[in-house]
Amino acid sequence: MDSLINPDPSPFLSPAAQPRAALNHQATPILATQSPLASIRTTPTSASQPPAATTTPASQLPPASTPRRRSPRRRTPNTPGSTPPQPRTLNTPNTPVPAPPPPLGPTDYAPADSDLPGFSPTTADNSLDALYGDHVHWNDGTHLHGGIDPITDQLWQSYLQRLYQCLPHQYHLPGGALAERFLGTYADLIEGVVYRRHNWEKPLIFTMVILQKVPHVRRNRDIKPLLTRRLDQWDSGLYESLVTECHKAMESFLSDRRGSSTPEQRARRFQHLMLQGEVRRAVRFITAREQFGVLLPTAHTDDGKGTERSVLDILKSKHPSPTPINLAQLPKFDAPPPAFVDLQITPEISEQVAGKLSGACGLGGTDGPTLKNWLLRYRRASTQLRAAFGLFAQWQANNLVPWAAIRALNANRGMALDKFPGVRPIGIGNIERRYIAKCVLAVAGPAAAAAAGTSQLSVGLKAGIEGAVHTANHVWDHHLGSSDSLDSDFGFLIIDASNAFNELNRTAMLYTVRHLWPEGARFTFNSYKHWSLVIFHDSTAGTAHIILSAVGVVQGDPLAMYCYGLALVPLIKRLHHEFPHLLHLWYADDTNAAGKFTDLQLLLD
Repeated sequence: MDSLINPDPSPFLSPAAQPRAALNHQATPILATQSPLASIRTTPTSASQPPAATTTPASQLPPASTPRRRSPRRRTPNTPGSTPPQPRTLNTPNTPVPAPPPPLGPTDYAPADSDLPGFSPTTADNSLDALYGDHVHWNDGTHLHGGIDPITDQLWQSYLQRLYQCLPHQYHLPGGALAERFLGTYADLIEGVVYRRHNWEKPLIFTMVILQKVPHVRRNRDIKPLLTRRLDQWDSGLYESLVTECHKAMESFLSDRRGSSTPEQRARRFQHLMLQGEVRRAVRFITAREQFGVLLPTAHTDDGKGTERSVLDILKSKHPSPTPINLAQLPKFDAPPPAFVDLQITPEISEQVAGKLSGACGLGGTDGPTLKNWLLRYRRASTQLRAAFGLFAQWQANNLVPWAAIRALNANRGMALDKFPGVRPIGIGNIERRYIAKCVLAVAGPAAAAAAGTSQLSVGLKAGIEGAVHTANHVWDHHLGSSDSLDSDFGFLIIDASNAFNELNRTAMLYTVRHLWPEGARFTFNSYKHWSLVIFHDSTAGTAHIILSAVGVVQGDPLAMYCYGLALVPLIKRLHHEFPHLLHLWYADDTNAAGKFTDLQLLLD
């Protein structure tokens, strides 16, 4: 299939990304017979008799030569028809160029067992098959391997399940050769997912087991040998040993964090967040807003309806099971969808997006400032890592990739926020996934904003909320601002959807995105074609609770606002057509309508 052929990765393959053996050129030894000094013979002397000193008369010495000054290079202007000077390049003969990834065939992309026994596709699923070549599958895809050896894939999944029980705490990566080695291996592992040597479980576990903190190792001179030893074990294939060591370190680190903290510890934590540029997190931490705003899964609270329930039960109710729909329930479009648009993630875009990374860590333990340093601080190694991420982002944006390849990448760390009353579930994706999504949105985001227009102000429209507020104030002042302009039959209707992001039907959303946003349709479909894991940790017990996200979009995903907003565009346009006298202001799941009370009542009905 032509649409499944991978992009040419050559713009992202730097010499640092090429095979290491090709770059380790050894100098050819010079034989004695090849050297002009080989013709000079020396007379052997005994150890007791020193060689006689010889002197050369001054008349026989060559005249002293004065050093010549190099004349500056003249720059000749380019004339029409002449060849401009070519830049100097490093001469690396016989350096093999890595072959592009093999194209993914239908067997690798959509295996026959993507659907579990008992699933019957609907007419809406068949319409997605016609648009994408696949449909939404009602499972988490842990039984898929994506063309990798099934036994090996299951082994890496079991490693990750063990590490999911606790949150990792990572060392800061030291500089020098150690950082180059770490980042070079990490970049090779990311490229290995594109080349289908393994799935994303392996690069995710790599960062977890190499950088996991040990409570009694705190000095830099002790950290470097520890990380070097772990890298040696990784290169030797001792993965089981590293996973066991990492899991024990997580548990011991968790036990050290139990109980209340001292004022000195809180001050150090506040200073650390400020130095990392996380001003908002630092303020929330020092004012205790973050501590009291996050609920443990085993706690009990008001569910927002006056009933006290466990947080875990409330979270499960907010992640419902999917409901099948048929073709008649899909939005209607006047024209067939446009052709897919391939994206090009340039190195400049990867660097610009990296400079704006922030936010908390996902399940892998790497937060925004840490990945930002990896991508920008270490020169050649950072360039290689950005190239690997750019290659992966372009591969996922321009192809329908195996779900097994990105299964671990799409897992989320869940947090339950207290709404006083009620609970708001938040999914914190891995920072690598957020970085890749932001690179895609940097290219395809303007097209989504143009597709939504002013109908939905949450789809990448700058100052959308400010524009809605100013418009509402102008309408208010015109009709209700003073007693002279008071209109007794004019009012505002404010609607806030309940649990909207977790109630959105994914089949209808992907159908709409395919028609309105061909630039980001494949990336969106890859992200939501299977159920993803949302893992809620109990920091006091060292346990994890897994909830499957089967409906809607994950709050916290950079794609969430775009997908949800575009999914509502057909409904908003329909309301504009049926109620042209009303002012409609939509931002995500919040809507305001202004007009006559009779029209507002009809809108509610």
